[in-house]
Amino acid sequence: MMMLSLLVYLVLAYHSVKATTYSYQFKGLKFADDGYIQFSPEMSPFVNKMSVCSWIRDLGSSAYRTFFSYGKDTVRFDSNGRYNCATKCNLDVRSQLSVSEGTWFLVCLTFSTASRSMRYYADGALLGTLQTPGSAIPTGHSITLGNHATYLHSSYAFGGEMFQLNIYAKELSGEEIKRMADAGMCSTKEDENEDVRVLKWEDIVKKTRTGTVTEFIPDQCVEEVERRMDLLEECQQSLEESEQTLKETVKKKEIIEQTLNQTQTKLNSTELQLENVSTNLNRTADDLQTALKQLEQFNQTSQSWDWDLF
Repeated sequence: MMMLSLLVYLVLAYHSVKATTYSYQFKGLKFADDGYIQFSPEMSPFVNKMSVCSWIRDLGSSAYRTFFSYGKDTVRFDSNGRYNCATKCNLDVRSQLSVSEGTWFLVCLTFSTASRSMRYYADGALLGTLQTPGSAIPTGHSITLGNHATYLHSSYAFGGEMFQLNIYAKELSGEEIKRMADAGMCSTKEDENEDVRVLKWEDIVKKTRTGTVTEFIPDQCVEEVERRMDLLEECQQSLEESEQTLKETVKKKEIIEQTLNQTQTKLNSTELQLENVSTNLNRTADDLQTALKQLEQFNQTSQSWDWDLF
């Protein structure tokens, strides 16, 4: 009973944590022209292969609208498709990028030294490929979201909305990116490349922000977020009930253990009494044996007596 209660408690606790994680997962970030996020992660997983994928809503008006940048154009991703790099520049896909202004779309930039190429995808479609020299991505630089990592200038300001930006230690295939796009921005399916999703959106949204960067929930995801929050509330309530049940079960266990201890003490006392009785019985048996021997001796002696003398 106690193990079952504990199992239920742990399962509910897991789902409670999972629901809390979803609350971060469904947060979007809106960048004003002065807003950006800059951090320095461990980049060694990405030196030979890397994919950057994000849902974006291009609302900016700057010339480049750089929403992802690492180093001085070591890796660079422009939301308007103008200037994109991965150890080599410049991949320009503006003529192929046909997304209405203010519309959410999925963009992915992939790179690997093995393929000697970088590729730009929008909504699952390959828009352009650039051959690279095959050199690795160097470590030691900072990642900047919302502007250029080196210049931090209004000409590079993203000025749009970002959602679910993840960085994979893998060159994602076109088929994988197409499935990601088809699943939609509010999908709750587990990422098929979770094992190589090294820099995660739910961690990125907690990073320190500079300038005006505000949180919001995309309209498309409000219904799913509300469902998740209801699930979180139910999990918390069930968790409290299970915790109370677990406490009661533990209390009952303590009472049972106490009763068992008392019973064991009584059994020990009874066993001791039985041992004393057994000892006394053995003594009585010995006494009877002695009396029998004496009686036999008396009988033998009495046979030689001359009873007429009495």
